[in-house]
Amino acid sequence: MAGRFTKLGEALDDYYAAGIQAISTVGLAFSAAAIGDEFSHAIGVETYKSAIETAGIGGLFFFGFLAGYSIFLSEKEKRRASLLEKAVESEKDVQDQLAERLALYESNLENLIDGYLYHFATQRLCFGSGAGNTDRISLYLHDHEQKCFYRLGRYSANPDYRKSDKGPYETHRGCIYEAWKDDWFFDGSFPDPKRKQDYQRRQTEFSITNKMVKKFAMLPRMYCGCAIKSESGTENIAVLVIESTLHDKFTEQELQDALHTDGAFHTELAVRAKALYAKPSYVRSKGF
Repeated sequence: MAGRFTKLGEALDDYYAAGIQAISTVGLAFSAAAIGDEFSHAIGVETYKSAIETAGIGGLFFFGFLAGYSIFLSEKEKRRASLLEKAVESEKDVQDQLAERLALYESNLENLIDGYLYHFATQRLCFGSGAGNTDRISLYLHDHEQKCFYRLGRYSANPDYRKSDKGPYETHRGCIYEAWKDDWFFDGSFPDPKRKQDYQRRQTEFSITNKMVKKFAMLPRMYCGCAIKSESGTENIAVLVIESTLHDKFTEQELQDALHTDGAFHTELAVRAKALYAKPSYVRSKGF
């Protein structure tokens, strides 16, 4: 409301200055004319010539003052406009700086997630060693309002296993959901995908349809999911998922030890990502 009154006052100031300028211009013209002999003769009041000239001189002073005042108001308005323009430019500079910082923060966070997953997979879990590139690790962030997951990062030594859209993924499907609701999930008993019907039947136990299975870039036989909690420890905000096409590549204890050791860092990553992905514009820019 205060802003509206301010704008109204500024508009009235503009009209006021314009009105004074117009009046002073007309007044000066009449005052100058009144001083000359022709004016009193033209209006047929030569008897009052002296008084008219006196009034004309007074009018010159008065309307001259008004003209000066109108110039003062005009210069005041110009200064106000100049200050407003500088304020707008300053605000734009601030917005540009914030946008640059946000872009840098986004890039750094994405690089941090990708770098960590690579390090964790290759150094802690020895991805890529042994019999081929059979493993994959992915980090999913949960969106409470949309009731879905977005994939923040993924690493596999097998480039084919890195393929997949980033989401959104429905909350109630797959091992992601099992880990989400129970904090932990491990199952290394999925059938060999060559037994197609058995494999698909097992996936349906986790609300994964046959149509979804056909789109899988990877057909895991082992799933492990670990929920990542908020800083307060009162809610789950993300899930870290490890998959392998070998049912016996890892034991449950091995993965528990590895994942729980870095639990605090997992929380830090997820909290930062949650703050960033809360911005709808950022989510849209990533193609979700």
